[in-house]
Amino acid sequence: LAEVAYGAARDVDNALFIVIGSGIGGAVIINKELIKGKNLFGGEFGFMLLEGEASFSDLASPVRAASRYTEELGLPKGTISGKELFARAEENEPIAVRYVENLKNNLARGIHTLLVALNPEKVVIGGAISARKELIPEVTERIHHLLKKTNATDVEVNVVPCHYNNDANLIGAVVAFDKC
Repeated sequence: LAEVAYGAARDVDNALFIVIGSGIGGAVIINKELIKGKNLFGGEFGFMLLEGEASFSDLASPVRAASRYTEELGLPKGTISGKELFARAEENEPIAVRYVENLKNNLARGIHTLLVALNPEKVVIGGAISARKELIPEVTERIHHLLKKTNATDVEVNVVPCHYNNDANLIGAVVAFDKC
């Protein structure tokens, strides 16, 4: 609600929010209103199956990617964080690069699916990963590739980072209170 009222989605009526952390959460905003859905599952994008029985959360969460990476290397559970995984990839450690590239590909695949299903004006990415400057341009490029591959080239892509980061919940609570 903070991002809709004052932040990254203040200039659009229809937006999707994808919050990336230990899983994938999100929100659907239509006509500046939060769509909760009949069973309050509106925006629970993390449950979408992207590959076999693997969900968007399984495949695009840096926490889960780091866990799989740690397991593959035979390290104790919790040894490597998502931040450390990205740092290792930046140092061109081949296995880390593979995990980060897969994460970006799957993030693009999930966003592509949401773009063609809901056609929002903007997709706002939140979570600590959204602070990575290279993430959104790289994922956007991959989304364009998928749109071209599926002949959905008329779909506009506008992916941006959230504005308020960890303060969004506090500001959003104020926005919700003001609506009462």
